[in-house]
Amino acid sequence: MRIALPVADNLVAGTEDGEKIRIYEVSGNEVKLVEEYDNPALKTDAEMSREILMIRSIMQRGAKTLITSRIGLPGLRLLKGCGKVYITEKISVTEAIYNFTSGNLKKV
Repeated sequence: MRIALPVADNLVAGTEDGEKIRIYEVSGNEVKLVEEYDNPALKTDAEMSREILMIRSIMQRGAKTLITSRIGLPGLRLLKGCGKVYITEKISVTEAIYNFTSGNLKKV
């Protein structure tokens, strides 16, 4: 399964303020970084579409699970029925992935 996390300073960030997006492949306890790229949400002035750009980018890369510190209604609507969203505090990426694989993250 592919999961995506917006990241800033190696901490889980919100969908619109993470500097980078990281895509990981998770299989049981095995986790592998597949890709890291600039958050497309930061490359536009259109406020309403920032979050949508970010979420579409992860979906295009096969990620159906998003771990984030913040998400708005547009993003939740887009992922409804085709993806899962987990909310966490701004913690390290390593800790967030551990919490996810341990079943300790809150699903929205």
